[in-house]
This record gives sequence, C-alpha cells and structure tokens, in this order.
Amino acid sequence: MAENWRTYGDTTLEAFAASLPSGSHIKAQEEVEAVYNAARPHTRLFRGFLQAESSGATDFDTVPASMNNPVNLRTRGQAPFQRFASIADAAAEWNARLNDPSYSYANTVTLSDLIGIYAPSYDNNDEVNYAKTVLATMDKLPRIAQQPTQGGTTMVDANFLADLIPAGNSNRPGFLLNTDDRLIGITQHTTGNTNPSATAYMHRDFTHGGGGPDNVSFHFVVDDQIIIQLLPVYEGAYHAADGCDDRATDIGCFDTVAIELCVNSGANWTKAKDNLSRLYAMLWTGDKRIIGIDRVTVQNGRVYTHQQVSDTNKYCPQQILDEGSLPVIVAQGQTYAGASPVIPGPVYVKPIIPSWLANDDGVTVQKINNVKVYPVHLTYTAIRDTPRKQATGRNQNLVGPDITKGETFQAGRAYRSAGKTYILTTYGTRVTAADLVPRVQITKSGVVSIRYE
Repeated sequence: MAENWRTYGDTTLEAFAASLPSGSHIKAQEEVEAVYNAARPHTRLFRGFLQAESSGATDFDTVPASMNNPVNLRTRGQAPFQRFASIADAAAEWNARLNDPSYSYANTVTLSDLIGIYAPSYDNNDEVNYAKTVLATMDKLPRIAQQPTQGGTTMVDANFLADLIPAGNSNRPGFLLNTDDRLIGITQHTTGNTNPSATAYMHRDFTHGGGGPDNVSFHFVVDDQIIIQLLPVYEGAYHAADGCDDRATDIGCFDTVAIELCVNSGANWTKAKDNLSRLYAMLWTGDKRIIGIDRVTVQNGRVYTHQQVSDTNKYCPQQILDEGSLPVIVAQGQTYAGASPVIPGPVYVKPIIPSWLANDDGVTVQKINNVKVYPVHLTYTAIRDTPRKQATGRNQNLVGPDITKGETFQAGRAYRSAGKTYILTTYGTRVTAADLVPRVQITKSGVVSIRYE
C-alpha cells in the first residue's frame, strides 16, 4: 500500500516512550518528551527511522552517542555526520528537513521514495529491509489524528490514500494523457452502486482485481470517509466510453483524470460531495500527496461530466445531474484551493552513480561513458547558488536543493563534459566547477588546472 508518508502522523507520548528500549540514549539523557515534541507531527515515522538507524538510540556503531545524532544526519551539503547539542535538536533538524519545501524530500510521496534519498542503496543501505523496519516499528504505535502538513504549509484537509492499481493489470493500460502542454481536466462519474458496502475501499479492491469484464479503471474514488488514488495522474484510464483511440477527439480518455464518487446507501452524501470538493482543490493546487502531480497541471474549474465526454451520452454522474449540484461542488473546491494553496516544489531525482564510485581509490583515473574522471581532492566553496545535477550533457535533472552561496563541501573527482568542467561529489551529484572556488578547469586534452583566486 503506497500511503503517503506525511499521513503516518503522531502517536501518543506514552506510546512513544514505552517503545524506546531500556538502554536508549534518549532515556539516559532524559530527553524523551523533548524528542517527541521536536518530531511532531511525524513521531511515528521518526520512531521508525530511529529504529532503522540506531535500534532506538542503542546502537552507535555509525555515529558515536556523544554526537547526539541517533538518526545519523549528515551536515547539510556536506559528507560528515552532524554533531548536535541534544538529541531533541537532532530530531528538530530531521523534522525541518522533511518539511522544507526546498530540500530533497519535498517531492517524495511514499516511504520508499523517502528512504531512497535518506538511506539510499548506493550508500550501502538495504532499502527494502530499512522500510520493513520502519513499518514494523510504526505498526506497534497507535496513530492519533492531526492536520497534515507539507513543507510548512497546511495542505487541503482530506483523508487521502494512494494505493495504485498494480502495473501489468489489464485495467492499467499505461498510455499517457495529453500532457505536452501539462494542462488536463477532470471527468466526473458516480459509481452507480447503491449497495451499502460499495465504499471507496470496495472500489479500490474492484480495480485492483482487474475492474471486471470491461477492465474498468479510474484515477480516484471518493466516499464520505476517504479519497483513494488508483492511478498516477499522468496515465490514462478506461473510464470515459469515448473510444480511447483518437487523442485529438477523445477528451475524456486522453485529456482528463477520472473521479468516481460513491453513492452507497447509508453514507453521508453531503460529506461525500465535500470530500470530492477537497479532491478538486488538491488537484488544482498541485498537492504533492498525489502521485504524478509534478508532471501535469489540472486546470482549475475544468470539470466535465461523463455524459459530456461519452460517445453514448451516458447519463452520469446521475445523482449529481439530478441535483444540478456540480457547480456547487466545483465552487466549494475553488474555496478550498484558495484557502490552502500548495505550491509544488522542484522535482528531485536520484543521482546517476558510476559503478566504481562506491569503491573509489581516489587515485586512478576513472571513466563515465568514456569520459575521463580525474582525482582532484579539494574543499570547495560556492561563489553563487549552484544546482546539484543528476548527470551532465542532456540529462540536467536536479538531485536536491541548490548549494547556496558560501556553502562548503569536499569532493575528490572532476571531469570535462560538453566544454565545461564539473565536480563529482562522493554522493554522485554533479556541480558546475565555474560556480566554485578553488576553480578547477580541465582542457580538451585532459590538462587539469586549479586556481585559488
């Protein structure tokens, strides 16, 4: 289940304290409550990371206990582990990085996304077992409700779950929406199933099981309790009955995300429509809980009924059409969007790691795609804000927030690509040498020069 890690939430102070081993350094320092408060509203997740990194602050093989850093944070922009005045300070810094819209975790969604940056396999971590440890630890802790936050900004208040239809399912076709201009709309459906058990979770199970003989799929299903995402918003779904064979004319299939609103009897219909409005707001504000939202822009107010896009003029969403309530639902969504706007941050990716980097002897000239990489061991200072890149050449994706002017770091490699010199860090990120001092230059013939002015 691909739940957004931001929804893991808090446990109680009592449960947090009880979960710590008797030999925990947090208990020894009498910092239990201070650490708990510093980690809120992510105390369950923090406890999971604490277990994975140091067995609940009892194992200090990686970072000595005296550094008060049981979650093994490295100094921002640098390789060394950071020393803290207290464990609570470490918890506060861990929390600050998770909630910083400019930091590398800003665009992560699932726990796997987060671990892939926090404890990547290229840094000798077992990401799968790490995740298992975190989840097993959290499962033992009760969850208390709270308002979700993102990057210090309150998100649209909604009970949201991402649980995607498995790749390879016949009802997950995998074709892409018309996202060349990034602008897509919404096609609104109702489920047509009034059985009391026909909840969002039931429809989640239905689509995960293949979507019946018609291979039905949709991006979201909403009821009075929860919003569930079933497909990335840049992928198409089988929902519109408009052919799915002509990108220019089949608006529903190729230009919209599909939302099913449950009509199960006994449910709170008013609340279900309110949750639908909240989902509209999430889509219009680029809420980063939504998988794939970084690749599209859902146009505010562009909502079609199934009847409008269907080749068969199907009378759907029936209950909404009967009421004439779609304009009200859309208007409420716009209110929610205006009340809590979410500005998507930059998209970060993992660096492309050369196979030799993990065991680099620091002396031998190496190669990346036949480009020579020279050993140049220096401490650099950024003379201007400069990006950290995944690779060079055609691939210029960012792997984290910019190195800020005045920030220092150590690196041991440099190379020339497309007429420019780049520094290769120990983590595999590439930084433009012209933005750093000392200034390293590599000529076309392979001559390396270093200027300290």
